[in-house]
Parts: sequence; structure tokens; C-alpha cells
Amino acid sequence: MKRFPLNHIWFFLTDRCNLRCGYCFFRNKTNRHVVSPRIIRGVMDFTQPFGTSEFILSGGEPLLDWVRTRGMIREIRQQYPRRYISVQSNATLLDQYKVALFRKYGVNMEVGIDGDEETHVLNRPGAGNGYYQKVCRAIERLKAQRISSSTTMTVHPGGAGKLFQNLLHLDRLGARRIEIHPAFLEHWDALSARLFLKGYRQASAYALREKKMGLIGRGYSQGCTGLWDMVILPGGKVLPNWTFLSFPEGVRSHFYIMDFSAGDPRVLPGARGYFDLLDQFRAAAGPEGVTYRQISNFNARLAVGKAGKKSFKGFGVYLRLCQDIEKIDQDIMGKMICSRSVTNQR
Repeated sequence: MKRFPLNHIWFFLTDRCNLRCGYCFFRNKTNRHVVSPRIIRGVMDFTQPFGTSEFILSGGEPLLDWVRTRGMIREIRQQYPRRYISVQSNATLLDQYKVALFRKYGVNMEVGIDGDEETHVLNRPGAGNGYYQKVCRAIERLKAQRISSSTTMTVHPGGAGKLFQNLLHLDRLGARRIEIHPAFLEHWDALSARLFLKGYRQASAYALREKKMGLIGRGYSQGCTGLWDMVILPGGKVLPNWTFLSFPEGVRSHFYIMDFSAGDPRVLPGARGYFDLLDQFRAAAGPEGVTYRQISNFNARLAVGKAGKKSFKGFGVYLRLCQDIEKIDQDIMGKMICSRSVTNQR
């Protein structure tokens, strides 16, 4: 395992959540599990030799278990003073005390918000009155306190035609960096993919025209330093990429590589087969390397292969859409490099 560079250490601190998002990538949650201190300690000891990998604290909703999330942040900072830490949240439970702790420990806050209120609540049944306003206030609070933050705009096929409109809305709201992603394992067809790409091109042109180079996050389309993730579930089992969380347990069980449930790490039988496949993937990529999007889609193909392609209508369209997004991103990043070069010369 140590032959393969590690990207991220994802701690899914809980699978409890106060929302029921229709496209949530952590499907089949129990809504009752919380990671134990024994698991946390075992993972932290194991990851010491893995260099500069980033920590992502997620769920469920990690702010539902604030004591555990706060303790995790403090422990990471004590052991790794300069590591990047990000908390993924729906931000409905954010308050001034949590913001103060994020600022103290230099934590990035990643807020899930899909655009205007109509778009955002569409895939969140039972969110309740005032929910959207809470998210907007959270973004304003993070900006006012100068907390490192980003927003994730998940685009459902049914809302692909509003992509550009929703990006403008989030820009006016004060979102600093907006990650735009097509909803995973939803039914993408040729029309919704075209609408997504049209809006994505408009959004990219807008960011260039307004000189807001960092407005749209393009990290998924950049070269990746690592080839796998440690995705630690609340019960202690480990997956090698977040993509597997979207599949039923019957599929997911084929890809567990480790188990920290007893504290000490236990490598599971499936690990060797998985890393053999990863080695083949790395060899096929050649010296130019791969992007994080390509790694995620490699894992998605493995999972869909186990589940049966007929189970996931529109998956092929989704993969082609991801390839087109990456082409746009790399073209824009090339223009941004040229723009900076000309500016420096002047």
C-alpha cells in the first residue's frame, strides 16, 4: 500500500445527518453510527509515514457530533501542524463558536449549496422553512470572519439548464471558490449533459472575463500527486476512494481494503486485488500521470462492473460528460497561465 502515493485521508466521523439529500454520494447510511476514539487513534498512528496527505472530515453531517469533530481537528493540528484540513458540511448547524475554532486551527469549510433556493431545496425533502437562509448566513459569516471556505455546487440532470444562473447567484452571495460537479449516479442523458456543458462554458467565460480566476474550482482536473484515498467509515472499515460510498453494501464490500474497528490496522483480503488493478491503471496512464477525476471514474467503473451496468442508466453519458468537463478545465487553466505570464511581463 505504501508503494502508492496517498491523496486524502477522509474521516466519515458519522453517518448521521439532519437532511435527506436525494443525490447524496454516501448512500445507504444507517443514520446512527459515529466513529470511535479507538478508530481515530489507530488511523492517526498508521498514517504518519504517508507524507503530506490532506484531511477531509465529512459525514453524514460532522457538525451533528461537534465534540468528536472538534477533538479530531485538535488532534490533527497537534500531530500535523501544517496539514490541510477541510470540513464538509451543509452548514445549517454552523455558529460563531464553531467558526472561531475553524479560524483558530486554520480549517477550511466546504459548504454544500447548489444555487438559488428553488434549486437547492429541490433535492432536499423535508429541509424545513428557513433552511436555505441558514446556509446563506453561514457563507456570509465565513466570509466576514475571513475563514478559508469553498462551496460545492452539485448539478442534478434536471437542473442542468440553470447551471450558469446558479453560479451567478452564488457569486453574488459571496462564495469564494465554487466546485461544480455533475450529480453522481443520477440519470444523465444527452440533453442534460449538453445543458451542463453549455452552462459550464458560460460560467468559465464569465470567470475569465471578470478576472475571477479562482472562482471555479478545477482541482479535480489537475494532475494528481496520489493514486488512492483512505476513506474511513464510522465503523472503521476503509475504502480506497469516496466513489464506492455511492454503491450498496453488496458492491462496497468487494472494495474494503482495511479495518480499524479494533484500533490496530487489519489489511483485508481484497486489498491485494485492488492495488493490482490500481497498478495496471497507473501503468496505462503513462508518464503524464492522471487527474483526481480520472482516478474517481476508474473506481466508479470497477464498482459498476460489480453491480452490473444495467443498474445505472446514464453512467456512460456521465463518464463522457466528465471527460468534456476536464477538457474545458484544462483549456481554461492554460489560458489562466498565459494571462498571468503576460501580466508578469508587463
